[in-house]
Amino acid sequence: MKNHIKITSFLLALLLMFSAFPLAVSAETTNAQGTGQTGYASDFEHMVYYSDHATITNYTGSADCLEIPYELDGYTVTEIGSYAFDYNDNLTNVIFPASVDEIGYYAFEGCSKLAQVTMSDSVMWIGDHAFVDCPALKGVTLPQGVQSIADHAFGYVYNEYGDPVKVKDFTITGYTYSAAENYAINNGFKFVSIGAKP
Repeated sequence: MKNHIKITSFLLALLLMFSAFPLAVSAETTNAQGTGQTGYASDFEHMVYYSDHATITNYTGSADCLEIPYELDGYTVTEIGSYAFDYNDNLTNVIFPASVDEIGYYAFEGCSKLAQVTMSDSVMWIGDHAFVDCPALKGVTLPQGVQSIADHAFGYVYNEYGDPVKVKDFTITGYTYSAAENYAINNGFKFVSIGAKP
């Protein structure tokens, strides 16, 4: 009887441990929007948290125009993890699905050819330095859903000392009285309004 209790306790402890920590899994992709190149499943590494959603943690593919998958292995992609796409020299265009609500810090740092970023209204949080040192990116349109944009998220490149400096004539397009307008004002960037926030 004591052995039975010990085994049951051990199995329960294992179950709790695996439900509390992220689980790394291989990827099968689903593209909900049907545009862009989704890439091969093996190009994406991700973590599943609490068996609920996926966070992309690394991308090893070579696509230039990439649509982030809506789903990996049946789990909805809700976050781009920190450093997930950093220093990718192939990316020129990134399209986010309607499932992603957070872009982690330094997620696209140093993507030298990245010139266009297309976000859906689901994006709410953009981490610090998320798109820092992307010299081809001259502006960005931010959807109404964005609530928080951290320091140096857009419009900065590194100088020879490794310090972030502003990109000349960088333009933020977004809704009036929004996080996009606040970020533009606080950083001295040109702001183009697409209307009052609904």
